[in-house]
Amino acid sequence: MATFRISFVHDYSAGLVIIIACVSLFSAALFYYRVARLIPIRSLTGLLLLRILALAALLLCLFKPVMSLEQELSKRTALFLLLDDSRSMSVKDFPELPSRLEQAKSAVLNNPQMKKLDRDFELHHFAFSGALRKLEREADLKALQAEGEETKIASAIVASTQANLSTDLSGVILLSDGLDNSGTDPTGRVRGLGIPIYTVGVGTRLAADGGFRDLILEDVEVEPLLTMGNVAEVNLAVEALGLAGRVILTSLADEDGKEVAGEKLILDSLKGTQEVTLKFTPDRVGRFVYKVSLPVQSDEQIGENNEQLIAINVVDTKIKLLYLEGTIRAEYKYLLRILQMDPNVQLLALLKVQSDRFTQQGSIPEVTLVGLPRTKEELKQFDVVILGDLDVSHFSASVLQAFKEMVDAGGGFMMLGGYNS
Repeated sequence: MATFRISFVHDYSAGLVIIIACVSLFSAALFYYRVARLIPIRSLTGLLLLRILALAALLLCLFKPVMSLEQELSKRTALFLLLDDSRSMSVKDFPELPSRLEQAKSAVLNNPQMKKLDRDFELHHFAFSGALRKLEREADLKALQAEGEETKIASAIVASTQANLSTDLSGVILLSDGLDNSGTDPTGRVRGLGIPIYTVGVGTRLAADGGFRDLILEDVEVEPLLTMGNVAEVNLAVEALGLAGRVILTSLADEDGKEVAGEKLILDSLKGTQEVTLKFTPDRVGRFVYKVSLPVQSDEQIGENNEQLIAINVVDTKIKLLYLEGTIRAEYKYLLRILQMDPNVQLLALLKVQSDRFTQQGSIPEVTLVGLPRTKEELKQFDVVILGDLDVSHFSASVLQAFKEMVDAGGGFMMLGGYNS
């Protein structure tokens, strides 16, 4: 779009310039009006035109007008719309209402504001639960079903910003009920993206009105990384509407449907959620999907909001530690006791009892060692070696070289020292 405009170097207003020009023209006309009878009409006209031209040149020099032609180039930027299609979006917050997903789809397809956004931006539609999927056609949006087993809000937002659509991104619109079960903090992950994120909550919060009864698993919190063999806590926020006084059993089940934790809860009539903590001990390393559930009551009007799936990452961060000691001394007793109490340490200690005999205390699964380590392969079984009061004669040159190579490869080595070391 092109625009023609006139401005002045010294920012004079157009009104002031017009007034001065009119006054100048009026003065010139008035001057020649007085002598009009003495001068022939042709000469009078020529003189008047010359004076007007002179005044115009003077005004141009005084005000210094600038004529410019401005052309505005507009480019539509991208706007991403992310629609949650996980299982929790299948919930009908009231029996006569459509599901959360159907409400969200209706808002996207029929809301006049969405049509306006489509005119002003390059609007791209995505669906997500576990993974992000681009919806190329309106039919893809209409066919969406709430069947996703996970809700990874942050991962979906990050993935959308990395989509190669060769346009500038103005923002992300997120339609979800907010029940993220990725095991991470969504706000922390997207805070550094530097783009606006507009959240649209889907769902209804109902008060205990009349005969309405509902048991709601409002929120589930668990640490993003759990350690195998250590007790882990899963914190539940439960809200009960119209079910005060009942005793329910909250449950945590693994991928095979086996219950790994359960806790009784007496429902109250107070407004707000009740907290429950389920404790269990992970026994496998990997990423697993657990189900947290509340029993559906016979007179409950919404049963779909009684369970959530949570993703749990289990790691084995226990340090495999070898402690070699040459004599029973205070340091050995104290250090051995502390290391055995540490849940993140797997300890194998060798204590010298005779010149060539060692006794073993503690054990590490899948680690075998007979006597002092003699090869690099034996040392590779450990993350850290603590060397106490032992004479160097116990180790050959090849063993000392193996210690060096273990440290070079990232292993830990500590010398306590002593009378014989």
